[in-house]
Amino acid sequence: MKHLSTICFGLIAIALGTLATLQQMHGNLDFLFGSPSLGKGDRVYQFDPKEVGRIEILTNEAESLLINKGGTWIMESPKEDYADARFVQSILNFSSKLKIEDTIEREKVDSLSDFGLRDTRIEIKLLDKSGRHLCHFDIGRYTAWRSLAEEGTQLANAGEKAKGRTSYATVVIRPKEDDKKDYLYVCADVVDPKIRREGIRSLFSQGLLRFRDHRVFYNPAIIAAEITLQEKNSEIILRRSAPSTKASWLITKPFDLPANEATANQLVLGLTNLSADAVFDESALTLPEPLPENIDFSVSLRFYNPDGTLGTPVKASFYPPEKEEDPFVYAVVHDEPGHRRPAILRIPRVQGTPLASIPRNVNDLRDRTITSLQVADIDGLQMTDGLGRHLKLKLEKDPHERAFRWHAEAYQFLDESGRREINYQGPCNEEQVNSLFLTLFKNKIKQFTDDAATAMKLPDYGLDQPIRQIEFSLRNGELAEFIIGQKILPHYYAVREKGSKVMEITRTDYDEALKGKLTTNTSRILQSPLSETQIDLDLYGLKKAKTVTVKNETQSGDLKVAVKGRAHFYAHRMGSSRVVEIDPGSLTSMPLASFRWQNTALWNIDAFEVKGLVIKRAGQPVLQLNQNFVREKWTAQQGSTDVSAKLNINKANRLLKRLTELKVNRWLGPISENASELLQQPELEITVLTENIDETGKIQGLTPHTLKLTPVPGQAKLFHYGSSSTNGSFFLLTEDSKRSLEVELLE
Repeated sequence: MKHLSTICFGLIAIALGTLATLQQMHGNLDFLFGSPSLGKGDRVYQFDPKEVGRIEILTNEAESLLINKGGTWIMESPKEDYADARFVQSILNFSSKLKIEDTIEREKVDSLSDFGLRDTRIEIKLLDKSGRHLCHFDIGRYTAWRSLAEEGTQLANAGEKAKGRTSYATVVIRPKEDDKKDYLYVCADVVDPKIRREGIRSLFSQGLLRFRDHRVFYNPAIIAAEITLQEKNSEIILRRSAPSTKASWLITKPFDLPANEATANQLVLGLTNLSADAVFDESALTLPEPLPENIDFSVSLRFYNPDGTLGTPVKASFYPPEKEEDPFVYAVVHDEPGHRRPAILRIPRVQGTPLASIPRNVNDLRDRTITSLQVADIDGLQMTDGLGRHLKLKLEKDPHERAFRWHAEAYQFLDESGRREINYQGPCNEEQVNSLFLTLFKNKIKQFTDDAATAMKLPDYGLDQPIRQIEFSLRNGELAEFIIGQKILPHYYAVREKGSKVMEITRTDYDEALKGKLTTNTSRILQSPLSETQIDLDLYGLKKAKTVTVKNETQSGDLKVAVKGRAHFYAHRMGSSRVVEIDPGSLTSMPLASFRWQNTALWNIDAFEVKGLVIKRAGQPVLQLNQNFVREKWTAQQGSTDVSAKLNINKANRLLKRLTELKVNRWLGPISENASELLQQPELEITVLTENIDETGKIQGLTPHTLKLTPVPGQAKLFHYGSSSTNGSFFLLTEDSKRSLEVELLE
């Protein structure tokens, strides 16, 4: 018995040693006793998606192998091609976030087909970049169970809302690893809308061809460097100097032109989002070689490399549609010179798609402002006309506001010797500056009129005698000079003998009408009726126009036709062939009269400078106030009576503040007969007395600043005419502003 017990203990020791060895070798004893199931909320696999270097996909219809090569996912089978990074990321995201909602023991499953694991097989295997196994599982059918997202999960529009929380469909997962194969797991299909918006199983349709990259270009818009749009008879090239939204796009071909930033950015964004709705093998379709004579147009994109150098161009060649009404066209892509991507892309072209919105004309891409500059580009400008009037605008620091603002200097030369008279010098009227800058830098022109194929002639646009010359001082030290001209051009009008609708017609229609041979119909009319109501025909030269009898295809009758000159305005950048037609209203924002640029602040007075106020109202005795700013003391005298005891000090301080901050509504200029006459007997007159101190700091007396106000007739006192003894221009002041000055100071 003693030997028997010794043998038993020895066998037990050997068994335990063997189990310990196996535990060390395999990490567990699941192969002997079966693996324990994972619990609800556990992740089936734990790995970082960035580690994945190889994806193997197997379905009943096809198998696919995806390889990560230098950060780019390549499909090696069933067809060698680029893989769609969005689909790849969907698999990685799904596999690494398989959260368990329920567990099913494999031995209790009679048929895997009941769980969608036979007839609709989807098998996924992931390996890291060194070939080490990460996960291996089958995707089964969806279940009726739904999973609630974890608290704090921010995946808007990703699933259905369930009691205030986002829920997701669940799908059956069958792990293939030996230590996990004893169980099936019901897992949440967490959909992140930034990656995908459909269930995971739908990605594996079409024989895995959906995994082929459907994008035409593969990089984001932010690193785009160059765009080339090429047709049979034209080529447009746009470039920018850096991969930044602050780097401006420039047209470098056919001419050096500033590009419209919004249009250029929209173009590059549309191109980088351009995607096919189907990808075919080259053998599936018979297309001619993508030679210039066989394609409709081509688009090339170059992108910046991480080191700042330019990458090789990716060129997409688009074939013309077989029928004009076809909603798509075919394209082939050369991703390197001499290397063609082994695929044919079918690209939607209906209205609203990126392909349909690609500009095909250089004027669609050009900047459509007068100057093609930005306010941030300039330090100042000078503007003049043919009458000797000059205006300078300069960005300077205002000592009173302690900030930079635009200052104006308006002057006029008196004679040929160069003597000049300064009409205004000081801070600008901000509304006038904004109006000018909108016209120069923001508002769109009417049309481009230059033609680089012909020599531009200044007289053709009235530019030989410019009505405005504008010189910009740019922050890069350069100058940019523009001139604006006016040209009277003939326009042709017609009206029926017994009608009132004036129509603008072509020169050809006008000549045919004079011969009585007008055979065109209204489709040749350039402009719809200018008015539905009775208008002044003389404005169009039609009041005394000759009546002619004409016939067309449908009717005959008498017409009055006339030709009338109309002013057109053009802008030209000196040193270029660029001429644009601008709206006539643009000239109203470019005044040279000095009063237009005056600051709306009536005075530049600080409260501590004020020594007194003299207030005169119609029908009331004069009230004089004296102020000692340092002692914060006011005294008051009405007529010959001291009324200081009745003076409301708070109201006096508020009135002084309003006077020193008073702004005019609009300057009227030095000539205004109505204002001049009515202000002879003002309704309100206030004189502000300030100390006059010389250069040595000695007080030399008091300087009066007199404000006069009177109502504008017929305006229900909405506005008041005003004048100031320190400014030669009349102005308008609102009723509210005037009322704020009519303060009852005595109690």
